[in-house]
Amino acid sequence: FSSAESTGYPKVIMLSSAGVTRSSWSEEKKEMFKGSADIPIVRLNPFGILDIKAESEEELRRTGVDYCIFRPTGLNDNWPAGS
Repeated sequence: FSSAESTGYPKVIMLSSAGVTRSSWSEEKKEMFKGSADIPIVRLNPFGILDIKAESEEELRRTGVDYCIFRPTGLNDNWPAGS
């Protein structure tokens, strides 16, 4: 077993969401990426979870610890043209 420092791997890996920044997109960006800005998790944002995740990401960045933020996404073969 090697420590994170000796392997070059981050000490913290945060599981977030691909939608954390989408609620703050400008109207122009939302128009540019139709289908991405209006996904159900962004529309619903249950319990403000996307905002909480965005704040948590910022707090992790401020700690100075080596980190990786993983934002999983859904895969879709039917994206709108030009997206």
